[in-house]
Amino acid sequence: MSKEKIKQHYVPQFYLRLFSPEEKGNYVYCYDKENKKSFRTSVRWVCYENGFYDDENKTIKPIEEAFSIYEKECSTLFSKVINAEDLSILNIVELANFLAFLLLFKQRTKKRRDIVSYARKIWVERINTKFSDWKVVPKSDNWQQSDHLLFMVDMFEEEARILCKNNWELIVNQTKMPFWTSDDPLIQQLVGNDKRFNEHYIKNYFPLTPRILIHSEPMIGNGVRVFKTIITSEWVISNLNRLTLKNARRFVISRDDNFPK
Repeated sequence: MSKEKIKQHYVPQFYLRLFSPEEKGNYVYCYDKENKKSFRTSVRWVCYENGFYDDENKTIKPIEEAFSIYEKECSTLFSKVINAEDLSILNIVELANFLAFLLLFKQRTKKRRDIVSYARKIWVERINTKFSDWKVVPKSDNWQQSDHLLFMVDMFEEEARILCKNNWELIVNQTKMPFWTSDDPLIQQLVGNDKRFNEHYIKNYFPLTPRILIHSEPMIGNGVRVFKTIITSEWVISNLNRLTLKNARRFVISRDDNFPK
């Protein structure tokens, strides 16, 4: 039986530390979209919830322990890319793992859990309205956690297959304006007006550090491309940060306090 851990992060602390202004990574600056206020906070006190991965017994936490293993592997690959400022330094197996880690960043968030819970609520309401002789009721008090984790398992293969068909670009920010991240780090944007494609598609953006952002979109032609782009325009960085702000569930994180006023 593992020692109970109450504070459980849905965005890994090692990742949040990458956006700290200090080398040890003890704190970050945070903007609360709901209250429209910014504040300085320890990485331990942002993007977490007590008992977020608790099972029904609230003692054994295999999910949180599994995430801690993946976070160690993820941190190693992140460091490799950050130090080289180049995605092509990864071999094919490492790149596949890197993409899987990005997907898990999206799937494990509180925002994704909210979406899954809302979908279930709508489904249950419709079923219970249609039938009068029986009702759909949750089997346990922690059905939100269960639904969320089952959704991660069910959707992982399909979403990973889509990511593996994308071109991947590492954007290096050479301005004084840092990239922001948020409590929903992997941004997925629906694009419907790109003449290069005959149908709608998804763009992905992932701020890796205040200096590096990963971008992907479906490949054109055969073979996945991995390349690097240098950005020197603060206007471009500002637009990408606005996308981060829009996508965030509630909290935006940065190395400085230069948020919307």
